[in-house]
Amino acid sequence: MGARAAGPPTALVVLALAVAGCGSGHAAPKGPPAARVCAAAHRAAAQALHGPVTVRVTNSDPTYIECTAQGQGVKLTTLTEADQQAYTAYDTTTAHLAQAFGAAGKPQNPLSVPGVGTVASWFPAERELVATSATLYRGGAFVTVSVARWPSTALSPFAASRLVARRIFSVAPRGPNPAPPPS
Repeated sequence: MGARAAGPPTALVVLALAVAGCGSGHAAPKGPPAARVCAAAHRAAAQALHGPVTVRVTNSDPTYIECTAQGQGVKLTTLTEADQQAYTAYDTTTAHLAQAFGAAGKPQNPLSVPGVGTVASWFPAERELVATSATLYRGGAFVTVSVARWPSTALSPFAASRLVARRIFSVAPRGPNPAPPPS
């Protein structure tokens, strides 16, 4: 999907992120979609790393939310798109990554990730998890979790990415259902 210009986070988004970091991890985040999604990513990253993490909203468009989490030597970037074509975005992205990094018999082949969205794949060579909550007939969200830095002593990047994606799906906005195919 195409990149969009990132606007500065509003005071409301920053406030919602600060509030979401407090208290038990059981209350559902409230507020604008970017605040909810980035707060969920923040809590999951902090849980995975067992320590402090900062999260920055780099794009707050409700249909194209981007967050960057950093802490403990880790940098994760998440992208959440609410799109009626979320399943097609997942399918296209996984096909391209598999062609680029998944030659037969090599350890770079994508791994299927159960329990995250409708379908999800982990690309070890890219340290990227790609997932969707959509189907061909139901709109949803398309989520990627990319790991830019990772210390060897922390939880595996795969396990952390899986946890972050699952939390994001619990609060992510969904795209509308796709139009029926032409008859």
